[in-house]
Amino acid sequence: ITISKRERSVTYRWCTSGLNLALSYVPSFIMYGIIVFLALFVPMLITFALILVLVGFLLLPVVFVWGVFITLLSIIAPYVIVNEKLGGLAALKRTYALFKEHWQWFLAIGSLLLIISILSAIPFIGQIISILLTVVYFCMPPIVYSRFMLAKSTTTAVPAVEKSVKTKAPKKVATAKKK
Repeated sequence: ITISKRERSVTYRWCTSGLNLALSYVPSFIMYGIIVFLALFVPMLITFALILVLVGFLLLPVVFVWGVFITLLSIIAPYVIVNEKLGGLAALKRTYALFKEHWQWFLAIGSLLLIISILSAIPFIGQIISILLTVVYFCMPPIVYSRFMLAKSTTTAVPAVEKSVKTKAPKKVATAKKK
């Protein structure tokens, strides 16, 4: 099989454009990861530091609920980053707006993912269950996001800032006047 130079250049351009598109999301995902890490780590650190004073025991339920909330938001946030071309903080704000509107879906996704994770911890049977439900585990959040949250969302997305794309105003074409 021979590949012409033209086919190679088209394939190369297609691969590099896909790579450049993927790399354009890296800063957003890094910022998203830092925000989620801090949102989970700082309350836990404060709680564990206060356990020595016994006030931390009162904060444990609050930190647990906060952790569940951040985890539910972080299920959909990556899809918001890619689909709506938002940065990390803007994606979390948009995800929170979606959560307020579709909290039932967030709880359903989180519950199903938790059940799959617990079942996969069972020796021998869990591995079979996890192999069978891997597709559900990874495909369910984007499907629910695209079919149920985007289609029925009343909140508008946070406007994305496009730095590299500049649109030009259409040129006016001179037409001859009819007499």
